[in-house]
Amino acid sequence: MAFLPLSLFFDFVILIGLGIVFVLMEGIYPRIIAAILFISGISVAIGPQYIIIENNGVLTELTVRPYPTLYIGLLVWLHILLAYYAVALIFRDYARDPIGRKHAD
Repeated sequence: MAFLPLSLFFDFVILIGLGIVFVLMEGIYPRIIAAILFISGISVAIGPQYIIIENNGVLTELTVRPYPTLYIGLLVWLHILLAYYAVALIFRDYARDPIGRKHAD
């Protein structure tokens, strides 16, 4: 593999992928973990990107910020919306509205 942006792999596969797996599980604690994973991904999205380049068996690591503001903005909003979804599911499990009142049955 000649080019691999490690932080994007970590962001999409580990944080978002694992967070979605936790959101789909039943119970409060997996959804709390998912919300924490989604929120922690914001710092990965706006931080520097670590890139490994392999050339004739020599690995070189670069630290750059190659992504445009629009891409970073969309990635941050994706994390915020996924975290909101996880928190909304937690409220639904507790039968509460976002203010904390019980739903009228």
